[in-house]
Amino acid sequence: MKICLYTAIFGGYETLKSPVRIDGLDYVCFTDNESMRSDIWDIRHMSITNDLPPPLFYKRIKCLSHQMLPEYDYTIWLDANFQLKDKDYLSFLFDQLHSDKLLLYKHFCLAGDTRNCLYEEIKHSRQWPKYAHEDLSKQSVEYHNAGYPTNSGLYQSGFLLRNNTDPEVAGFNQAWLKEIEKFGKSFPQCQVSLPFVLWRQGINFDTVSNENIWNTDRYYITNHGDNNKFLPAYEAVS
Repeated sequence: MKICLYTAIFGGYETLKSPVRIDGLDYVCFTDNESMRSDIWDIRHMSITNDLPPPLFYKRIKCLSHQMLPEYDYTIWLDANFQLKDKDYLSFLFDQLHSDKLLLYKHFCLAGDTRNCLYEEIKHSRQWPKYAHEDLSKQSVEYHNAGYPTNSGLYQSGFLLRNNTDPEVAGFNQAWLKEIEKFGKSFPQCQVSLPFVLWRQGINFDTVSNENIWNTDRYYITNHGDNNKFLPAYEAVS
């Protein structure tokens, strides 16, 4: 069984972190930084296509694990602001993967607060300047008209464990990217579309039990775009 932890860094938004080495786990980073080098990561250089800003190009890599890494049976996506430090990581994750399709963390945010609704996430996201040009209001109306119910789950989009050989997972990947590109203009909010696509696709998935991704010893975490500030528990922004 081949397993890969992968991430992506485009437009100089993050710096590459050095994770703990785990036997049986490969590390791949996609980047447009031609000077990036690592003794741990397999650096795969890619040029950003002219039709997309860096954040949207980045989302293609994040979503399409089955196309980007077809040689692997399972992939673990981690946003580049996460630095893995748990040597028992694989056994922990695969003990939670009962569906053998997809594993997610439930959403947690500032001060341990929990949002469980994509409509509340949309309201929250409107406060952030980086989402100022996104079609969040239109997205909210469309999901409501599609019959998506309130308080039906929200998940951290900075982590995904996926069965890379499962056709249903490939379908989910493609549907998620399509939804992101439908509403994203310059800085897409992929956490909003994630629960909607899970619901619409009807795919079975699991969530990590009894653990807040921000309050665990499995990772060091920096704020997005701030590569020098490691966040203490519950101080991260979503």
